[in-house]
Amino acid sequence: MWIDTSEMSGELFDTMANGLNNSDIILLCVSKSYRASPNCNREFKYAAPKNKSIIPLMLDHDGKNEALDLIIAGKLYYELTDDMDSVAFEEIINCLYEDISKQLKSIRKNS
Repeated sequence: MWIDTSEMSGELFDTMANGLNNSDIILLCVSKSYRASPNCNREFKYAAPKNKSIIPLMLDHDGKNEALDLIIAGKLYYELTDDMDSVAFEEIINCLYEDISKQLKSIRKNS
């Protein structure tokens, strides 16, 4: 697992590219600040054509980013907003875990 907030070292764009290239599944934590970030824009635009599984985690629906909206259009996404109660949050996390597990099994089976 690679997380771009904690494992960034060396040249920023090389580190982002290496992390994405070595990932089987990419979780996009989509928020207003993610949509507005130039580096996040580079990240998802680089990831989109890589033929990797992309799972959007919608932290809010604030802001606009047409390129991001185009990339995640039609994808299964998970709502993880601040106004969720703990039971709903836990249910979604469990579904996300199951989804990731199934996808990883499929990826490893086809490798």
